[in-house]
Amino acid sequence: MEDRERRRFRDFVALAIPAIWLSASPFLLIAFGADLPIAVGAAVFAATFVHAAYLARPRPMDRRVLRPIMIGSLLLAAATIAPRLIAFVKNDTYLDVGVSVSILIVTVLVVRSQVLKVIGSPPRPPHVGEWPIVSGGPQDTRELGGSRGSPSCTLSMGLSWRSSD
Repeated sequence: MEDRERRRFRDFVALAIPAIWLSASPFLLIAFGADLPIAVGAAVFAATFVHAAYLARPRPMDRRVLRPIMIGSLLLAAATIAPRLIAFVKNDTYLDVGVSVSILIVTVLVVRSQVLKVIGSPPRPPHVGEWPIVSGGPQDTRELGGSRGSPSCTLSMGLSWRSSD
């Protein structure tokens, strides 16, 4: 899979899951008795995610995108419903928050692993010598507009100035 296709797939999944969740919020707000302007505001906010997800959709559309979206949406719904169930059984806010945050963390990890199964792991940058931080070959200071004798700044072992003779 090409790098551009990988980004599109990843971005689409990352935008589609909150778009699905936010699309239900205006209906839930109306069902719980919220005013119409508040529900319209929630609908407009959800529409921005839906539009961004539409623009980021993979082309051609891949069926493999449905699995991480469905799993993420169901886990996100569980993270929303779990505190209400815990509050019904035992009124402990710390337990409610802990369970919700735990489910959200599991959601992120599961969806990430599902997406990586489809698009593969990201390509590793090439190593130069023994330093994995440096990417590419030796650079000439003249490319940056400086002369050969100008001081250059390095970030290895702190900030130090040296002459590049």
